[in-house]
Amino acid sequence: MSTVSQAGSSPDSQNFVDLCTQGSEILRTIAVSKGASGDLVGALSCALGSDLMRIQGALWEALIVSAGTSYRKYFQLGEEIARACSEPTAEPNLSIAQALLAVRSQVEPILSNVGIQGFQALMLDVEPFDNIAFPSSDAIAAHAAQRLEGMTPQSYARKQMQAASTLSVQAFTAHSSGNIEQAINLMFASDFTALDAYLVESAHAAGDRNLFTVQIRWELATHCASLIDELPQDFAAAAHLVRAAITQFMGDADAVRLRAVLPAV
Repeated sequence: MSTVSQAGSSPDSQNFVDLCTQGSEILRTIAVSKGASGDLVGALSCALGSDLMRIQGALWEALIVSAGTSYRKYFQLGEEIARACSEPTAEPNLSIAQALLAVRSQVEPILSNVGIQGFQALMLDVEPFDNIAFPSSDAIAAHAAQRLEGMTPQSYARKQMQAASTLSVQAFTAHSSGNIEQAINLMFASDFTALDAYLVESAHAAGDRNLFTVQIRWELATHCASLIDELPQDFAAAAHLVRAAITQFMGDADAVRLRAVLPAV
């Protein structure tokens, strides 16, 4: 259940660690909010995403920033950790807090084996999740099915990409007619529809049947977009600003792949 990756960054790069810490805190806040509203699956996925981003940051800092270890070793360990985080097992009446602690105990020996000690002290307190129940496997499956509108991941992604293409054509038509505000709004909708398709397709390729990564990455993208106070009244500038926001927590390779399916503006 990888949330962000950092291919091609310099070994002394500290910004990725800071990005992981920031993303972890954003997802934790969202997870608490979803738990309070009764969205147990959303709370679980975002809480796990928060933990995973913080662990990714710790791993990057220890292996890449401090030790100069190869990227290959980092990604190998990252995948091992992601598997440990992807499908936590739940006993009856288990809370999300207990599930997080169980996942952390699985991750700890992986990190200890590469010399990372005391990582538990870096993790956020699970207390806000003490009274939030772990969702049943049926609830998790139903949540994923609802997210896909009952379709297969491939069919849903195709549908959304077709919808995104239609919206982008409408955006360019509005721009050609001089209706800049409408063009910007349509391109905004097109980009987010394409993002939705891309995230589902990526999750399917990675074997994420529960679509936890879709929720995690969607929440981060929409959060960043929500921080834009006002879009510039220039079609290209507005599109570039939105795209920078929705790819803020993506690794370089991911951002390139997403932009490749978005229309040039």
